[in-house]
Amino acid sequence: MTVQVTLATEGVSDQQVPVRLIVGAGLLAGDTYGRRGEGQLDQQLARYNAAAMRQPWVVLHDLDADESCPGALCQRLLPQPAALMCLRIAVRSVEAWLLADRQAFGDYFKVRQASLPKDVEGMQQPKRTMLEILSSASPALRDALVRRSRQSSVAIGPEYNSLLAELRREAWRPDSAGQDCRSLTRKLNRLVAFSEPLRTRQ
Repeated sequence: MTVQVTLATEGVSDQQVPVRLIVGAGLLAGDTYGRRGEGQLDQQLARYNAAAMRQPWVVLHDLDADESCPGALCQRLLPQPAALMCLRIAVRSVEAWLLADRQAFGDYFKVRQASLPKDVEGMQQPKRTMLEILSSASPALRDALVRRSRQSSVAIGPEYNSLLAELRREAWRPDSAGQDCRSLTRKLNRLVAFSEPLRTRQ
């Protein structure tokens, strides 16, 4: 019987990423909590940690501008993680992890791979960078993904979340993305280590 892991993320659109990683580690993705922003996730983290004394949890949190490094943020958010808690930090957000698979992202959204950043973890605003890149997609995709204001700033379009979810499910390759994304590689390695004792408990 496959061990089921409960998830928590900042947003609804983020949850497909840990689901892919958990399944890749040989575990079963269960219910997802949070999904109402960073503030709500941080407020509930102690409760999730208490639940992780009895069942395995994976929590994915963006680094954003909160701290200079993932370790410092983990220490601040959860200085004493439960034995079955796996808190991981995306540098600086999940969007950077998606952009790291440059071939899949370029092919899926019909944008030039040359326009995609190579140092995804060096981006200060990955979501804004992603929206700027998507504004050069084909007209049909661009209008679904990106909306421009009168001030020419970019914002999320009407189908942004659904199309990004499709990318995560159908095309994004965590192993390929991890080659240029250290925080994702650490996440993958940590999940493999996290899953080993869980599988022996079956």
